[in-house]
Amino acid sequence: MERAGLLTRPRGHGFRLRSARAVPADTETRRGAEERRVSDEPVLAALLAEAGIGEDSSEARENLIGDAVATVLAAVGDAVTRLESVRLRRDVENAGFDNMWRA
Repeated sequence: MERAGLLTRPRGHGFRLRSARAVPADTETRRGAEERRVSDEPVLAALLAEAGIGEDSSEARENLIGDAVATVLAAVGDAVTRLESVRLRRDVENAGFDNMWRA
């Protein structure tokens, strides 16, 4: 994402730390996405709540009716669960690798 210009790292005194946290770049696309998020679109609000971003808007979920919305929310929920399992597996593998090198 850094190569695409979507993320940047804070600049230091002549060198960049790899451990420095990447932050979103201030691009036109990001500003547009932020405007959409602030506009309280009901479907977008429900998707963000399902992804764990922002507020949990149960009111927005109640207002959404339709199989298409339910299908999208189910797919997002499944993707979030898969991502969490991949992150957990990666953490376990990294901890095992660290333990192997310490032994």
